Amino acid sequence: MTDREKLIETANELGLEFKGNISNTNLQELVDNAQNPKDAGEQNTIEKPEVVTSPTGAKPVAQKEEKAPSKSLDKDARRRLKVANSKKKALVKSIVTLTNKDPRENTSVTTVPLSVENQFFSVARIVPLDVPVELEKCLIDLAESTMMALHRDEIIKGERTGNKVTVQVKKFAVSYSKEQADSE
Repeated sequence: MTDREKLIETANELGLEFKGNISNTNLQELVDNAQNPKDAGEQNTIEKPEVVTSPTGAKPVAQKEEKAPSKSLDKDARRRLKVANSKKKALVKSIVTLTNKDPRENTSVTTVPLSVENQFFSVARIVPLDVPVELEKCLIDLAESTMMALHRDEIIKGERTGNKVTVQVKKFAVSYSKEQADSE
């Protein structure tokens, strides 16, 4: 792994946002500021403007002030760490097998598209059914929580009424691999 890849991984773990073409020095500075917010705050302190006379000597000109450090720097750092931890938990991979329980589709459907998206990251996969695959935790949770509507016979007092009732059932059966279950 190159130094740049290590730096990008560190920045992603800290939850930092940056452009893909950022230079190594700027990325290193961004990571350093995120890891040491007090040092970054000391560098951006406000200095009183110095009065400098203009070249003509007529009117005094004040130099521009530097921006004050954000009071919520610690709050921002906590938010970034919380986002990074949540992202890390969501992207933990496990080996699972998804089985479609929909009787209308299970003979014709061989893959299922799964995607999770929020304001911080997104994950999308086309997952083959009935085959062990390595999936992220967020996609597994999505598959486990996906529901479908089925129509079942209405039974009252042990007898069928001839009517149908809509019931919500889970669409996918998710089974973890034996190796994965043993390690947990």
